[in-house]
Amino acid sequence: MAEHAGLVGLALAVFAASAIGTHALLPWLTAIRLVDHPNDRSSHVVPTPRGGGLAPVLVLVLTGMALGVNRTTLGTDMLLALAGALATMSLVDDRRGLDPRIRFLGQSAAVGLALAFAVAAWPPIGDGQTPAWLLWPGLALAWLWFTNVFNFMDGIDGLSGVELITLGAGIAAVLIVHHAPAGAQAVLSDALIGAGLMLGASGAGFLTANWHPARIFLGDVGSIPLGFLSGGALLGLASAGFAAAALILPAYYLVDATTTLVLRLFRGEPVTQPHRSHAYQIAVRSGLSHADVCKRVMLFNLGLVLLAVLSPMAPVLTTGLAFLAASLLCLFFRRLRPGQPNATGR
Repeated sequence: MAEHAGLVGLALAVFAASAIGTHALLPWLTAIRLVDHPNDRSSHVVPTPRGGGLAPVLVLVLTGMALGVNRTTLGTDMLLALAGALATMSLVDDRRGLDPRIRFLGQSAAVGLALAFAVAAWPPIGDGQTPAWLLWPGLALAWLWFTNVFNFMDGIDGLSGVELITLGAGIAAVLIVHHAPAGAQAVLSDALIGAGLMLGASGAGFLTANWHPARIFLGDVGSIPLGFLSGGALLGLASAGFAAAALILPAYYLVDATTTLVLRLFRGEPVTQPHRSHAYQIAVRSGLSHADVCKRVMLFNLGLVLLAVLSPMAPVLTTGLAFLAASLLCLFFRRLRPGQPNATGR
């Protein structure tokens, strides 16, 4: 308990540093003209600086490297260094724009290196009998997809911060309740409890400037490395023996992003172009405010945290319930129309 109290203190420090850093970036981002101007694909109505995600990413990377928790056995430094490299590449993308192929190659390299030098040191996922060469291609695709899902879902004020808070809190809650007594999984669990609290705290700090009406946006410099780190933490949760929980916690993000991609492909729309056809964006276009949507997602995600905590007792049932509920929430958002009683206006 004393150790967990220390982690709470660390999380509060990360929250404060992330909040202060995010607010401090505002004048600099404005000065270098890194500003999103509204257009027909935007969900905001006033010019807003982007790139604020640089603050929480720097806080996480520098704090993690300063702590050096289990760096020898868990490859922590490698994950943090790769997140920093992704942030650097994404900052260039925010400022000048990069060819999508370069972005994809950079993200693929980061995931591949992380699997080879960090995740390889973790306990095996699943039964431990499946050869790595069979398992890792699927893990690489899943990690790469979630990194981009986090970016795709960063389309309204507050949503990314809400997701970081609930993902981080959920990871910590599962491992505190079901902590392994000893061995490699216990070592990994200890590190992930701290990582989850730090992820959630960094998201909460950023949210102080990003809650509706947002004064600053994450930008790719924030959403890509934060998605990468979150995906790594979820893989860690699976390695610690909680694969069902690792699927349950991001269920809303996975369902919204994946169904939107499938629908756009079905309609023949260019999937690499910006759009406003995610379920949460349709809810905003219907008249719900950004804050209204985020509150609903926050409440829903808290239910996912509960299912994740219960998942070791019934993994198939809880995972199925999570994805069914996420599908119903997306359907609810997509069926909203302007002027409906539950569309409360922006």
